[in-house]
Amino acid sequence: MQSPRALSSLSRYYAVKYLFMMQAKKILFFSPTHYQSFCENHAREDMLRHKRLRQKCRTSCRNVLHHCFDIDQIIASHSEHWSLQRIHAMDLSILRLSTYELRYSKTSVAIIINEAIQLSKEFGEHQSRQFINGLLDAIAHGA
Repeated sequence: MQSPRALSSLSRYYAVKYLFMMQAKKILFFSPTHYQSFCENHAREDMLRHKRLRQKCRTSCRNVLHHCFDIDQIIASHSEHWSLQRIHAMDLSILRLSTYELRYSKTSVAIIINEAIQLSKEFGEHQSRQFINGLLDAIAHGA
């Protein structure tokens, strides 16, 4: 059994991948069919082995997409000189998940931002880390 922290990190990892996939397909609503397909094709072993992981990831994805319009407004209002269309799709997926967590979860700001930076190291460009860090810090502190 994985620790709650490791489970949360893995859930974020898969949630970002799912959100990126949905964005690439231009589907910004939660689709149980697409989620099931994603689990089977991209996260089969982890998702089949850990029911809690599957549920946590599903809940995050559903909630981010449910609040996507509001989340995008928050991101846009804090990203000086950057429209959402200019933000790399993977960075935007990381920002959406992290902004959702900042606004709607009880997870500490430091953990959310640190996890976002780790995801940007995994998936983003080198400059993504600084951009994501600065933007999430501004969102977290209402700047």
